[in-house]
Amino acid sequence: ILQARDGQVHRIADSAAPIRSTSGEIVGVVLVFTDVTEQYQTLQALRDREAQLSSMADALPGPVARLDREGRYLFVNATYERWCGLRPQEMLGRRRDEALAGHAIERLAPQIERALAGESITLDSVAPTLQGPRQVMVALVPDRDAQGAVVGCFIVVTDITVRKQAEDALRLSERKSRA
Repeated sequence: ILQARDGQVHRIADSAAPIRSTSGEIVGVVLVFTDVTEQYQTLQALRDREAQLSSMADALPGPVARLDREGRYLFVNATYERWCGLRPQEMLGRRRDEALAGHAIERLAPQIERALAGESITLDSVAPTLQGPRQVMVALVPDRDAQGAVVGCFIVVTDITVRKQAEDALRLSERKSRA
């Protein structure tokens, strides 16, 4: 940080190089300052946005993840720990088959491949959790770069157990009323 004579504060990048005499003795220094205030503010805004999005994802009741093309976790929300007993730090950078061997996500492998091919998919499934099996709706959405190329996919899981139970109860009630 550099404070200008007028009192304004600037974020700077600086570099220094020695000035040497003909005998090699350092007789001075050249300082170069570059105002990076705007870049710093942009970076800080991106960090704030990332923290907000992460907080929102952590507040969701179902798992949310971002995978790269090789199936490595780039992001997972806190729900993975509640559902699978795995902390996000244990999953980041690992492939889904390493992190969740034997979990329901491996049954989704063909659909994940479809998402990596550019297709958005929504399907119902059963997910084993620490609390027992849950009926879930899974959305798989391609993650695209600025040029539109698929660089991975997002996985968003919604627990629909209560809804499915209510639908089953309604169907049973309708059958009983017809009988």
